[in-house]
Amino acid sequence: MAGINIGGAGAKKSDEALEFLRSRSFTAGFIQRHMLLPILFAKRWDSARNQWRDPDDAPTIAEGVKKFSKQVRQIAEDKRTGW
Repeated sequence: MAGINIGGAGAKKSDEALEFLRSRSFTAGFIQRHMLLPILFAKRWDSARNQWRDPDDAPTIAEGVKKFSKQVRQIAEDKRTGW
């Protein structure tokens, strides 16, 4: 997520940008666009067969968002620039 430029200036714009980066909709779209569920849930993914080990226990996008938000995404604000 490093290097994403939302644009704009000022505290209000940076707050909006941070809120957007933390949003469920952005995160869900990011996970889907980059096909991250098999990576986030590698123990449940059979890479040899390119499918879930147990199709009835395939993770949902909501589970992916939760895991990504808690274990992967880190957002740090530069206090000097406000970004």
